[in-house]
Amino acid sequence: ELAMSEAFDEEEVAPAKVDAFVGLQPREVARLRLSTIPAFRLLSLDHRVNPYIDAVKQGRRLPTVPCRWSWMAVYRKDYVIWRMDLDGAAFAALEEISRGRPLGRSLAAAAHRWSSTPEELEAAIKKWFGEWTREGFFAAVRARRRVDPRPRPTIRRL
Repeated sequence: ELAMSEAFDEEEVAPAKVDAFVGLQPREVARLRLSTIPAFRLLSLDHRVNPYIDAVKQGRRLPTVPCRWSWMAVYRKDYVIWRMDLDGAAFAALEEISRGRPLGRSLAAAAHRWSSTPEELEAAIKKWFGEWTREGFFAAVRARRRVDPRPRPTIRRL
């Protein structure tokens, strides 16, 4: 409930356009960093709560909530809160992306959690990114950060 409230109250940011990836070479794609919209939350839960939330919202009989790891993205699209169930590999990729990691590293995290064939992972990644892009998860696509050789000043707040 807290994640849904927070996502609803975040500022509105236009999602990145799908064509941001067009014409890029695989090596360039691996170095890209995606930023998520402010109204995006990623949850790792020890119970499958999405069916329970659906039942509460629809006034149905409450289901038994099994104690089993589940992962969910909570986001706002067109001023409506949405929840998307994720598998462990998709969660791993989104977790790395949301931490600002390069796309190659994010996909390696997904591969580490993947339990099927590489071909099925490739198909899953295409499906995930198509869905995540259509849903507006990403605010920006940017090239690899360049390291500024100048030292940054230390800022202290008292």
